[in-house]
Amino acid sequence: MTEKQIKIAVVFIGKPQWEAGWPYLGYNNESLITSIKENLQNNFPEIHFSNLQMITTYDVNLVNEIKENIKSSDAAILFTIGHYGDPGIVQAGIEFVEINKPVILANIIYQGDHTFTKVYSTIKNRDLKVFPLSFPNLEDFNTSLEILIKILKIQGKRVLVYALDKIKMDWNRILELFNPERKRIRKEYPEFLNQVTNLSSEQEFEFYTDVVGKDQAHQWRRDEEKYKKNLKELFD
Repeated sequence: MTEKQIKIAVVFIGKPQWEAGWPYLGYNNESLITSIKENLQNNFPEIHFSNLQMITTYDVNLVNEIKENIKSSDAAILFTIGHYGDPGIVQAGIEFVEINKPVILANIIYQGDHTFTKVYSTIKNRDLKVFPLSFPNLEDFNTSLEILIKILKIQGKRVLVYALDKIKMDWNRILELFNPERKRIRKEYPEFLNQVTNLSSEQEFEFYTDVVGKDQAHQWRRDEEKYKKNLKELFD
């Protein structure tokens, strides 16, 4: 899949301009929506963004229309903009995520926090392809969108993950993981730090803790035949 083929549905959820609610009565949704659209077009010109009508209440026809658009897209972005007393906008957001296309649930901090939280708290423990992102500026959002696009580009491709055969335990990195609790550990569990010191000095240390995210590449150590079989299936 190339970038020119990628289609992403862009959905905005929030309160009508002249309804009382957050951020305030008369808030200009269109100004923010325009800035978001311009950001997408300027920074991702090769992506086809389908800009859909804003959801301000649970309009069945509009919700179904947006659902069909999301289903025909490779992914979706749900921007939450403000909130008011209508629970329908939350329900619509939940149903869009439940389609289970890759979704970025996006919220600019202090814009649609309540709607964002309501949608995500409902679906967070379910096996759905959603990435919640509350951010202070669009530059932070762009970084996450770049990752999503890269993932979409490798869909349907086989990926080989490998690592060097040499294993070296990074004890400094291990200790960094405990930094937030180091004072309490030193006070309440001094034997733990003593044990780490002893282990780090051992020449024949067999236990390995992955601190760089490549541990899955070491599965072949436990089952070399399975590793060979996987390689054969990958490249045949």
